[in-house]
Amino acid sequence: VLSSGINAEYGDYEKHVLHFKSNKLVVVEYLDCGCADSVTVAPWFYTLPTKFPNVNFYEVDIEDNPEAKNWEKIKKTPTVKLFKHGQIIQVIEGADKNKISAAISKHEGMGL
Repeated sequence: VLSSGINAEYGDYEKHVLHFKSNKLVVVEYLDCGCADSVTVAPWFYTLPTKFPNVNFYEVDIEDNPEAKNWEKIKKTPTVKLFKHGQIIQVIEGADKNKISAAISKHEGMGL
């Protein structure tokens, strides 16, 4: 199960992603429910917390949270961003599951 879906308020997004000051990796999928690639990747993304239990996963529907879309300059969905200490450490645009998994594996145990 995802740590949370951050859709309701931009304040939740700021608290759980931008101002989360921890060595723990935070992975955010920005999606648009009207996008075929987003719809295809979403069920797979929901399985990631069981594979990576030490990572916080969030999903942001950019239609419900335009502030996050604008702040993060999301131009393509899905986009996955990896954060540590509120800083972006990697961005993956598109539905490349192997690339997303490899990025999470790479950064999961790395301290910053």
